[in-house]
Amino acid sequence: MQVKAITVSEYKQRRDVLMKNLEQDTIAVLPAATHHKRTHSSEYPYRQESSFYYLTGFNEPNAVLVLLAATNEVILFNQAPNPKKSQWEGPVLGQEDASKVLGVDKSYNIAEIDEKLPALAAGKKVYSTQASLPWLEGQDVKALAGIIGEQRLIKSPAEIELMRKAAQISVAAHQRGMQQVKNCEYEYQLAAEYEYVFKHKGGNSLAYESIVGGGVNSCVLHYQANTEKLKSGEMVLVDAAAEYQNYAADITRTYPVSGKFSSQQKDVYEVVLRAQENAIAQVKPGNTWAMIQKQVVNDLVEGLLDIGIINGSKDEIIDKQSYQEFYMHSSGHWLGLDVHDVGAYTQDEKPRPFQNGMVLTIEPGVYFSELGLGVRIEDDIVVTDKGCDILSKGLAKSVKEVESEMAKSA
Repeated sequence: MQVKAITVSEYKQRRDVLMKNLEQDTIAVLPAATHHKRTHSSEYPYRQESSFYYLTGFNEPNAVLVLLAATNEVILFNQAPNPKKSQWEGPVLGQEDASKVLGVDKSYNIAEIDEKLPALAAGKKVYSTQASLPWLEGQDVKALAGIIGEQRLIKSPAEIELMRKAAQISVAAHQRGMQQVKNCEYEYQLAAEYEYVFKHKGGNSLAYESIVGGGVNSCVLHYQANTEKLKSGEMVLVDAAAEYQNYAADITRTYPVSGKFSSQQKDVYEVVLRAQENAIAQVKPGNTWAMIQKQVVNDLVEGLLDIGIINGSKDEIIDKQSYQEFYMHSSGHWLGLDVHDVGAYTQDEKPRPFQNGMVLTIEPGVYFSELGLGVRIEDDIVVTDKGCDILSKGLAKSVKEVESEMAKSA
């Protein structure tokens, strides 16, 4: 089922808010993403620049959005219709429909930008998502990223529903992966099971390149080769998710290739699971990333000491940060149009309190290359007035649930 797209009025409201946060003598210039070639005769699938999309919902390349704060005016430079080009690549929006479809005040042919943009920028402070602008050479360009990042950090109800859809598509893919791993000889075959579901259920793209690491490969945090054989007796870590209408999910599960956890695998897995569950319980307005990271580190070190995987003093391991030998990343990150989304993690040089509408991941993990065993568990969470809501709910997570899911046939 398709989720309703974000409305033109919401995009207009976002632009209005941004212009109110800029000085009156300011012009903001946001170029669309460049469409890159893959080979001489083919291109990579196009993915719009996130902040440009956040303000427009427009997915075409060769476009520039201009915001004039003093007059609250919105101008779009975009491609002009070209019947011959459309025969090969499909139609473009053009200038006449831009106001109606996107709600901008004016639309000009992108071919006119060299002439018109310098005149629009004359005597104004220039802010942009790019460090320099070819149409305004020699002009001081101030960074827009921090300002728009703060705005993007709090998601609207419409954005949250799109992210819920991205998460549920990704949940379905993880369910299929757990059920089909018994039929997969190689990591790339398991990756294909996930990516089939992403496309089949309406995900417009991968949120990031799928990580499917069996055995020792599960200890490589951003492993993407996905070329090795999957071996019975080992665990496989799968960090894979879809985008839906350009909004990302980010989900990780780790499970036994054979369908049954060994005693050691179960012990380590349950340490990570307990740390994740305790961390999720801490996601509520007013709490901070620092609180969650402290909780995760404590739970992982304490749990691993209890099962005898590591030795020593808990306090000493934490104080000297020697846990970074097996847990070297943070407990999560913001999530949105980018999988590692924009927005500061501190405020006034202090840990930033969670607020209603923030979306984040919680992803503790431990990695023991000498054991060929890496475990990470990751879910997508939205902060609510009363605490939090798990967008990726419904996906097997306990040992019993995972083994039960793996026993099913896809």
